[in-house]
Amino acid sequence: MYKRLAEGHATKFIQDRPDLSVITDWLNSPRRKAALSAFHESVPSKKPGRVIERVSKNVRPAFGGVHLAQWDKVMKAVFAVRMASARETDVFAMTGDEEKAFSERSAILADLLCIARAGEVN
Repeated sequence: MYKRLAEGHATKFIQDRPDLSVITDWLNSPRRKAALSAFHESVPSKKPGRVIERVSKNVRPAFGGVHLAQWDKVMKAVFAVRMASARETDVFAMTGDEEKAFSERSAILADLLCIARAGEVN
């Protein structure tokens, strides 16, 4: 692939993603607490479909929706994934002084994972 063509595809990919502020704003909002509370209250449920509905309505717009990872007696887990973009990300050299090598736009993968195991909810 030609370098200029590859750069164009990468730029378009990053521009098509929502800004990272969508996720950071959600993390600082009451909707995050509501999503975690909905998961915590749903742990005793035997119907994972209802859990997904309860949690999903509180994770938007930061995440598209919640998916079931595992729901049995041993562990209960749901997850959500979102690809976002950042206008500028600092990249540091892997040396002892951690000097900034360069900055560039980037795509960032954000994962949300709620797990309940042995009475402990994370």
